[in-house]
Amino acid sequence: MNKPFCILFSRAYRAQTAQIRPRMADQGISMGQPKILHLLTRSSRTQVELARACDIEPATVSKILDLMEQAGMIERVRSDKDRRSIQVQITEFGAQQHAKMSEIHAEVEALALEGFSAEEREQFISYIQRMTDNLRGEKTAVEGENRV
Repeated sequence: MNKPFCILFSRAYRAQTAQIRPRMADQGISMGQPKILHLLTRSSRTQVELARACDIEPATVSKILDLMEQAGMIERVRSDKDRRSIQVQITEFGAQQHAKMSEIHAEVEALALEGFSAEEREQFISYIQRMTDNLRGEKTAVEGENRV
């Protein structure tokens, strides 16, 4: 008997999360932090920019950033261009944590896609991205900040 797509997809997500969460906890990283670390490796951002890129509320980002700052992963710096604007920057420790998370994600991805050919992997990733675009009402797949 075939299970409904929504159940299969939800089970796959939960199985992935079950692999990633304990490894994150071992590194002192909580949910929400990997995506912010990834974005900050590209450039410093404001809290509002991070919230928009992560598709979460600014208040939620504020709480995540407070914990990350306490842990020494990020620092907040007043912008030279606009003294009212505060930029969030990754620290060396944050960059190290990002590297560890990248390794964890690569390990879990390899486990999840074990037995897939290179072509199947590419197709699968394309399908997931197209599905996400469809659900967000986006007509074209344009590489952007919401894709982390």
